[in-house]
Amino acid sequence: MSLDLFTYLMFACFFLLFFIARFFTIMIHELGHALTAIKFTKQYAIVYIGSYEDASGCIQINKGLLEINIKKNPLTWVKGLCIASEDDMTLKQRLIQVLAGPLSSFVIAIVAAVIVFAFDMHGSIKLMMAIFLLSAMIDLLINLRPSTFRTYNYGMVDSDGRQALELIRDWYREREILKGRGRRR
Repeated sequence: MSLDLFTYLMFACFFLLFFIARFFTIMIHELGHALTAIKFTKQYAIVYIGSYEDASGCIQINKGLLEINIKKNPLTWVKGLCIASEDDMTLKQRLIQVLAGPLSSFVIAIVAAVIVFAFDMHGSIKLMMAIFLLSAMIDLLINLRPSTFRTYNYGMVDSDGRQALELIRDWYREREILKGRGRRR
């Protein structure tokens, strides 16, 4: 009987650690987008953790040009969104801003993998870093897959992968147009 209780407690601890890792992975991912956008535009950026644009039932944190909305229910911390002004960014800056989120997740995955596989640390630290590695890999797979998500108010938002593909396509079209103009002169 005590083994069963121990097993349940271990699973509960694992899932708790996984939710904590997901929260921090998603937060760092969205901050990658937001801080890059603020750097390029010097304008306001809003981060949502646990929703797509729904600020109701959130804890709100404001720091300078950054607003962070975190849902109070930790079971919703499996998604996030960054809303930033794109008007003052070039295509190249916009592409950098879109890829800054997945790059942040990739850095988390690399650091966690190095800690797990390269250092001889206590098993609980390795477990936590393995959970962060798993969370970062899930984040990369979800965000780099070209797809579209529905927001809480029935709007649509594209994944980082879809946005990046569209921006690369636009960038090549722009280059082709500029090449065509150069030949005519």
